[in-house]
Amino acid sequence: MRKLTILQAGPFSTVQDDGRHGCQHLGVPISGALDRDALLIGNHLVGNNAKGSAIEICFGGFRARVSASTTVAIVGSAEACIKHYDIKGAVKEYVSGQVITIDEEEEIEIPPFKDTLSVLLCVSGGIDVPLIYGSYATTSNAQIGGHEGRRLEDGDKLTIGKCASSPPNPNYIVPRDLFHKTDRLRIILGPQDHWFTPETLAILVKEPYKISPQTSRMGMRLSGQPLKHKGAADIISDAMTRGILQVPADGQPIIAMADHGTMGGYTKIACVISADLSLLGRLRPNDSITFEVVTSQEAGQASREKHARLQSIIKEIHQ
Repeated sequence: MRKLTILQAGPFSTVQDDGRHGCQHLGVPISGALDRDALLIGNHLVGNNAKGSAIEICFGGFRARVSASTTVAIVGSAEACIKHYDIKGAVKEYVSGQVITIDEEEEIEIPPFKDTLSVLLCVSGGIDVPLIYGSYATTSNAQIGGHEGRRLEDGDKLTIGKCASSPPNPNYIVPRDLFHKTDRLRIILGPQDHWFTPETLAILVKEPYKISPQTSRMGMRLSGQPLKHKGAADIISDAMTRGILQVPADGQPIIAMADHGTMGGYTKIACVISADLSLLGRLRPNDSITFEVVTSQEAGQASREKHARLQSIIKEIHQ
């Protein structure tokens, strides 16, 4: 049984997969990886199920040791690297999006990175943690899933699952531009955009907003010119989804992230389109962003284009 021992967990690292779907009516958040594009590509690189479990590492500063030969890859950044320390202490550095094999008692390190918020460390066989509500994902604020329902800590020992297959193309390197970061997020207005004046809607797409250091996996808090309501900020609580922009009474929007609650009682002015959701896992505190309103038809086209790009890369991985 292979083990991965966490030597340095970094600021915020958790076990994640594609999320806990179909349970929001029970009050259970979806959670899952912030950057699901990275999870998909990383799992294909190491020969795992496309939605298999991995370690999400925010900001870097992660180091671990394996008990037996293991194939790994980090995905989700154009800048991050993975350092491999062999048994004699020699160090070799690899770019992100590249498969490497580490042998018994050897170590890997993901130093701090600045071009993104999170990367996925995908391990051949995945991280073997209990399946809860059909998912391995960690929701740390609810203490559900992952490793003991919490973020990883120094000294944790994780069991690595059995390999379903070998890496299909060990020499392949993911194109660096796939995980670019942009300061533009495309949105569709609604469902409560009518609670705001036309002047306020114009501010939303005209003025930049800065990401607050208070941002978490539950919500991305923004600061900028306040968005004023026509009346009260509160509504009867209704369903939430990832990417929704809530506007509380202070007028500073909050974007629902992976660990968002299942219900919310603030007005929802807009929602980030599905094609841009993984970008939320790359934006860091103090980054500035602007919003662009698109139609549902444009959002659908963007989704199809992104899906085609991801499938093209998956095909290359398996050639």
